[in-house]
Amino acid sequence: EETLELLRASMPAGIRLESRLEAGNAAVTGDPTHLHQVAMNLSTNALQAMERGGGVLGVTLERLEVREPGSHSRGTLSPGPHVRLIVSDTGTGIRPAVLERMFDPFFTTKAV
Repeated sequence: EETLELLRASMPAGIRLESRLEAGNAAVTGDPTHLHQVAMNLSTNALQAMERGGGVLGVTLERLEVREPGSHSRGTLSPGPHVRLIVSDTGTGIRPAVLERMFDPFFTTKAV
């Protein structure tokens, strides 16, 4: 919720925030500062993709039950309860050439 408050304070006019926080009091293993940074970076990129035309920024935090290892798109998750963060936007989308490289270390589309 702290991250959502920071986002609301910095959102340009014309962009609406829709949030669904459905993870309840689920425990998350990880550094709180790093998790906050990930959520802020994903949300900031989404806001930048929409800043000219407005739109909707969606942030969802939900419980996820994994039944079999390797049943998800990125890496292997062990069976059991997990929490999933989804950040979405109504921006223009990501070009195919960028999609191919977006997980490369230090890759950016920003001017350096």
